[in-house]
Amino acid sequence: SDTKTGGMIDMSTMPATDAAALEAAKDGDSILVKAGTYETAEITKSVTILGANAGVNPVTEERTSETIFTGDLIIAADNVTIDGICLTAKGRIVGSAAGVKNAVIVNVLSKESTVNGTSADSATAPIYFATTTADASFENIVINQVKYTGSTGRPMIFYGSNINGLTITDSEFIAIGVMSNYNDGIKIESIKGNVNITGNYFEQYYQYVIWFMNYAEGNYKIANNTYK
Repeated sequence: SDTKTGGMIDMSTMPATDAAALEAAKDGDSILVKAGTYETAEITKSVTILGANAGVNPVTEERTSETIFTGDLIIAADNVTIDGICLTAKGRIVGSAAGVKNAVIVNVLSKESTVNGTSADSATAPIYFATTTADASFENIVINQVKYTGSTGRPMIFYGSNINGLTITDSEFIAIGVMSNYNDGIKIESIKGNVNITGNYFEQYYQYVIWFMNYAEGNYKIANNTYK
């Protein structure tokens, strides 16, 4: 069973896909998820998910055994933080199509991603906040200290639409072994608000590194990034 003390739930004895475990949480709680491999989970409370490497920056630090997701980790609530997990294969962090506010993705390692491996799913990415739902939007999305390596198809990092406020900072994105003239890094179909993309490293992106298909009024800062 869970042990809960001072707003902390330890899920070390149950899978992250167990709806009962997430149901035990209350808004504002932190949930510890042990190292291991998980498929999917849906986060419906305003919680912090702490993987085995919470607080460990994958860009600059060595990591120990990972909390790995190979499917969709869906954010379906406002004010959610995901810290210290690993995405691989088809693993993604996905914003609910209904839209969410104040999502923070930090210290996440995405490696050997295959979510862009075919033309059928080329409009996706390991971090995916896109919706066609009327009046839905994603507000104040923060991506910090994320390390990404993708080696198949079209290795996009972030795919979004209807974004109102976006921060991507101090991250490293490398398309290993991919040589193509159709290869994007960040693709957003509609964006506005406060946008801050700074201090990142991009390597082997051959078409659009940062592509805003449509943009509206806002404060945009794109600076101090390295492109190789």
